[in-house]
Amino acid sequence: MEQILATKFFIPPLRRKALPRQRLFSILDRGCEMACSLFLLSAPAGTGKTTLLTSWLRERRLQDEVVWLSLDAEDNDAARFWAYFFEAVRRKLPQIDIDASLVYRPSATEGGIRSLLSVFLNATVSLNPEKPLVVVLDDFHLVQSPEISADMAYLIEQAPEHFHLFLLSRTDPLFPLSRFRLEGLMVEIRDRDLRFTPQETWAFFDEVLHLSLTELQAARLQERTEGWVAGLQLAGMSLANRADVDTFINTFSGDNRYIADYLFEESLAGLDDEERQFLYQTAILNQFNASLCAHLTGLPLARTAEFLERLEHGNFFLIPLDDAHEWYRYHHLGADLLRVQAQVRFSEVEIRRLHSAASDWYADRKLADDAIRHAAAAGDIERLVQLVTDNIPAAIYHYEVKTAERWLSLIPADVVDSNMNLLLGHAYLYHLIGQAEKVPPYLPKVERLLREKPFASEAEQNRHEGHWNALRFFTLVHQEQLDQALPLGELAVAQLPLDNIARLWMMTSLANMYLWHGDVNQAESLARAAVDASLVQHLKIEAINAYIVLAHVVFVQGHLRDEFAYYEQALALDPKVAGDYSPYSCITLTRMASNYRWAHDLEKAYTYAQRGMQLAERWREGESLLECQIELAMVLCAMREFDRSLALLEAAKRSAKQHSPWYLGQVGHREMYVLAQQAMEENRSLAVPLAWAREKYRSVPRPIPAVQKPVMMSAALLLALSHEVDKAMDLVHTLEQEERNNGRLSMLYMLLPIKALVQYHTGHSDDAFLTLDEIIAPAVAEGSIQHFLDMHAPMLDLLQAYDKARPRNVYIPRLLAAFGAKQEGYHLSKDGLVEELTARELEILEMISLGYTNAEIAEKLFLAETTVKKHISNIFGKLGVKKRTQAVQRGRELKLLA
Repeated sequence: MEQILATKFFIPPLRRKALPRQRLFSILDRGCEMACSLFLLSAPAGTGKTTLLTSWLRERRLQDEVVWLSLDAEDNDAARFWAYFFEAVRRKLPQIDIDASLVYRPSATEGGIRSLLSVFLNATVSLNPEKPLVVVLDDFHLVQSPEISADMAYLIEQAPEHFHLFLLSRTDPLFPLSRFRLEGLMVEIRDRDLRFTPQETWAFFDEVLHLSLTELQAARLQERTEGWVAGLQLAGMSLANRADVDTFINTFSGDNRYIADYLFEESLAGLDDEERQFLYQTAILNQFNASLCAHLTGLPLARTAEFLERLEHGNFFLIPLDDAHEWYRYHHLGADLLRVQAQVRFSEVEIRRLHSAASDWYADRKLADDAIRHAAAAGDIERLVQLVTDNIPAAIYHYEVKTAERWLSLIPADVVDSNMNLLLGHAYLYHLIGQAEKVPPYLPKVERLLREKPFASEAEQNRHEGHWNALRFFTLVHQEQLDQALPLGELAVAQLPLDNIARLWMMTSLANMYLWHGDVNQAESLARAAVDASLVQHLKIEAINAYIVLAHVVFVQGHLRDEFAYYEQALALDPKVAGDYSPYSCITLTRMASNYRWAHDLEKAYTYAQRGMQLAERWREGESLLECQIELAMVLCAMREFDRSLALLEAAKRSAKQHSPWYLGQVGHREMYVLAQQAMEENRSLAVPLAWAREKYRSVPRPIPAVQKPVMMSAALLLALSHEVDKAMDLVHTLEQEERNNGRLSMLYMLLPIKALVQYHTGHSDDAFLTLDEIIAPAVAEGSIQHFLDMHAPMLDLLQAYDKARPRNVYIPRLLAAFGAKQEGYHLSKDGLVEELTARELEILEMISLGYTNAEIAEKLFLAETTVKKHISNIFGKLGVKKRTQAVQRGRELKLLA
């Protein structure tokens, strides 16, 4: 989003004493008493809607607390509209702190904005119910988006009793107004209500304009203008310079448009030529200050400031937009009439020159939308292309879809097809809003320009080729052609500039791709680089995504404690919404639940999984919700609540069929896993899951595809538990070799216990114990024990035999305790090891025993020396010692060291 315009939050001041319109005030008061959510002031320009509302707010002493937002045509973009809406709320009600950046997400632009509205409504409930919460949207007729209207209707229907939304509009909004009327949700004030009565007209001239008219003259003016307040005001401006009131009143007639033209001309007669010229020149502007006016007119800054002050004091339809009276706009009626006059008086060349000057001024101040609008009005295609090219990346990044589409639509199609940046802008826009099928037609056009167009430098060529390759990469991923996508992704990362946002998107996507292909080291390197680059550029959302990828990488490597730490860092970056987590944390919380599940801390696992799912449901995060449902189901399985687990998986299956078919396989194998766990727990037949496992064994291709590995892991376990040892060991050996080659230790935490179980129950106890020797220490130290428990009594038998064969192994008691078994022989006393050392701490303890200094340990392990000191402090605490020599001695006593 471009720079926030604070003037949009400013309540237009009353330029003079306003005529108290008690008959209309009473309508507004009654609506508040009846807890109406919607107050619709719908009438043409110049009917006094804004004056009525601002005078009522002042009369009721609400003007300092009202949330006010003045809209313009650019706010028809849903992302921009809601960003300004929540920013307006935050500025006036800081206790309702909803980060406006949250609207810039695909799910928000697809209707998920209601999640934010729910947060907003919940927050309003906590406010003082005795105090009305007034939100005003001025010029709502400029918002024609059906999506915005639908969400606004939702807000109106769900609002608490003390919430009142005022819409000032020239036309009726796209709401179900008939239903709102029947349900008593709305108050309406229309043109007929706003028209001045003869008595109000006389009071207006006497008390407000200080012009002495007889009641008969006022009645005739009311009749001529039909009580139209803008016409009365224009008449008053003209009468200020006349003595022949009756003659003036008798000389005009007709409808409002002709009256306005006539009276406007009459009012201009009181200005000198320079002032009129100033008005015509500045009429092209939506809002302006003295600096902008000076740039357009060529007048000195002091002179334009003087004009603005004089016009404001002269009540010439000039409305200040801030307390300092620096920014102004013309009343809409006045602006329309001035523009008509300007078209008559100025040549097309002069009009274009004025728009071009305005574009330059806005561009210098980084106000992209105004700069682009005026460049288009000036017909300066070259300037327009440059401005759109410079600003389209930010609009796309913030999901300002309508704004980006509007900018691109201003440029002729033949110009777009010959401009690399514009083609890329179109393609990235469709990719990011989830319309990937619209991207391929742009790729050959980009390729053609890459071949035909000369580049100013090698860096420019690399950048454009990098974007082309990135788009090809994303397209192939969307088409599930992953092997072809990988080299394009590598090329794109190498070609794109370091500070380019597309490069960050590519880095996290490519890190996942490396992980998919088994290159864990490359995945880790790229994920860490993405984290660092995101933090350096202060891009929190990209940093969160990069931390999630990095956490998954270290999980695959078997470092579950490091995984949890990275998730905590991702949570720390979360842009909170009214004190709660944003949608960006759905996956983070769910993955933390998984971490707790592996560690058999099921209470925390359940809490985190539920929290992640609640967020996903609130924010309508489709695929995130699927992952949350699956993880919560697995937590419930570990808690032995099988019926709830299976019901949740069934819901996930229905959702996957509708939204993400890829997840069907992920749900399916977990369903079989839960059925198997239920059968083992309740001593039932394993026939159904075993039949599934046999079918998977027969049909899986070799080598086993990455997507099938978790499925085959479940199949291997089921085959092992059913004593189909040959098939189980075949799968285990195949998977084990691949996982060892790829450095995927977390998979070995699950595979090797299956292997040991098969070895033990086929009479190869020594081999089974050797397998456990390899895996128990790192698995339990990292907190990966749930999969041992999921092998039920067969694994318990093995562990008890192992405990006798390997007495005083420090990790066995925790596993046996998790099974709920009584251990024979070795018990962990209060004077023993209070908490297991992590794999990293065991590594550092070993290096201490070899005589390495802190600095040497830090260098060899690629850690900061302060981090090494912290690890050593933890080691001392767990071992109950104070010195390095004591730590080594205690480690040997506990057989942690050779």
